Amino acid sequence: MFGSAALDVAIGLVLVFLLFSLVVSKINETATSLLSTRHAGLRKGLEALLGDGSDNSVLSADTVLGHALVTPIQAAAKSNLGTRVRNMFGRAQGISYLPGRTFSAAVLDLLAPAAAADPGGPAVAPGDPMQRALDAVSGLSPTNPARAPLMRMLADAQGDRERFRQTLEHWFDDTMDRVSGWYKRYVQRVILVVSIVLVASLNVDAVNIAQVLWRVPTERAAVATAAAAHVTAGRNPGQTADQQVQAITALKLPIGWTPPHAAAAPSIDPRHAPIGVAAWLIKLLGLALTVLALSLGAPFWFDALSKLGSLRQSGPKPTTTAHP
Repeated sequence: MFGSAALDVAIGLVLVFLLFSLVVSKINETATSLLSTRHAGLRKGLEALLGDGSDNSVLSADTVLGHALVTPIQAAAKSNLGTRVRNMFGRAQGISYLPGRTFSAAVLDLLAPAAAADPGGPAVAPGDPMQRALDAVSGLSPTNPARAPLMRMLADAQGDRERFRQTLEHWFDDTMDRVSGWYKRYVQRVILVVSIVLVASLNVDAVNIAQVLWRVPTERAAVATAAAAHVTAGRNPGQTADQQVQAITALKLPIGWTPPHAAAAPSIDPRHAPIGVAAWLIKLLGLALTVLALSLGAPFWFDALSKLGSLRQSGPKPTTTAHP
């Protein structure tokens, strides 16, 4: 009995962590999308490679993002609501991902256009493209960060266009790996801030929730049933943030704040603000545990819930009778 009750309490806590992690994740995804954070990271990486265009060079982050091979991807990223919100915050709208193959093709075309337009006749491709690329790179400003690495790449390629293109792709992919690391750290900070605000404002106290689940068998059973339903729904149930909040509310757990205690008759409602230093320390511990749990992310808690649900369904190991 003790083992079953403890398991149900753990399942209840994990379900709460999962639901709130999903809410935090959706808030983060919406904010980063509307503020075009991924695009800002991509532009930051391109500027580190090619410069910001302040030297009016033929090769820069702006010329690559504005290239004919990239603009169709830019057009696909447009969103009317996103555009309005980004304009409010002064953020540029744009793509969040650029394939390495597209980057290398755009750079090659900027350095050595495949054909030169002739108003009086057909298009003509003047000279060796690798030589034209070398001439274009030699003409870059000495302050352009791309000049030195591109000169080395051209020297290593020894006139082989395909080898040069592959080196460009590796150069771009290495930089994007660093940008991805920056983006992950940024998202972790955002998730932490959102978790703190959400947990503090809604009083999501892991200690309080565990105590209520332990003391109230009916609530414990209801939460365990809800947990089983979420496991059945799968990793991506497709719910909105509002639907997740409704699912949390339906659990009827001690979440949220209630009015202060009456001075003459303090309440035992766990949603009240604590009275005394010791009670506040326990409250802060419960809130901190929830914040740390949410920082692990929804996939972690879904996997944990699936494993605990399987353990609960399997039940205790049957006893065996000893044979002489």
